[in-house]
Amino acid sequence: MSATPVSVHVPGPAPLPKPLVGQSALSLLDAEPDLANWVVPSERAAAARATRVPEVTVEAGPFDPAAVVSLGRDGFGALVLSGLISREVFLDGRPALRLQGPGDVFIDEPLGASPAETLVQWSACVSTRLAILDDHVLLAVRRWPRLLRGLCARMQQCHDMTLLQLSASHRPTVEDRIAGLFELLADRWGRMTAHGVVVPIALTHDAIGQMIGARRPTVTLGLRALALQGRLVREEGGR
Repeated sequence: MSATPVSVHVPGPAPLPKPLVGQSALSLLDAEPDLANWVVPSERAAAARATRVPEVTVEAGPFDPAAVVSLGRDGFGALVLSGLISREVFLDGRPALRLQGPGDVFIDEPLGASPAETLVQWSACVSTRLAILDDHVLLAVRRWPRLLRGLCARMQQCHDMTLLQLSASHRPTVEDRIAGLFELLADRWGRMTAHGVVVPIALTHDAIGQMIGARRPTVTLGLRALALQGRLVREEGGR
């Protein structure tokens, strides 16, 4: 994360997708060295060549994940290389929000057995680089099957983060819910300073509410209480 805070806003209804820019190619293993650990050292150079996939930069704003993954050879998902994206799910008009950053994986599949009233919206909070997961990855997995374990581990981490966020939203008071959310964000993207851990993400009160299951006025009251207690301080730029 750069020192400039990343702002997360709640977009309006039916936003227009932003264009994709900067399409190129890169080795998935070069971009994510942790994945290379699932390949024996003598085979890593060959695996890096075999996992060259499309790289695309998504401009800040709403985007269509299907349009992103279609840039690959029968693409099915993407890995976030840098930046931050938000995924909002609306059920009966009530929203929930999850953030995904570097190292997170998403798959372009509809919500399973979801009601007709469910709506999903994707947005890039800042200019975001993505590596497209496509047939190049599947062919590489045939030769180096343990790569699949590495990718599954990434998806499990995303799933666990969702469960931790859900657990934080079950805390009894809104102050504890907010504090729990920022503990998770600090663990994921925080930077240690002399004054404490700084979370370089400027969240609107609406966005915080969507992440902990509370309405904006309740979030505002909770933030005031946390500030008075010295547990959470808003700095310049929204950090």
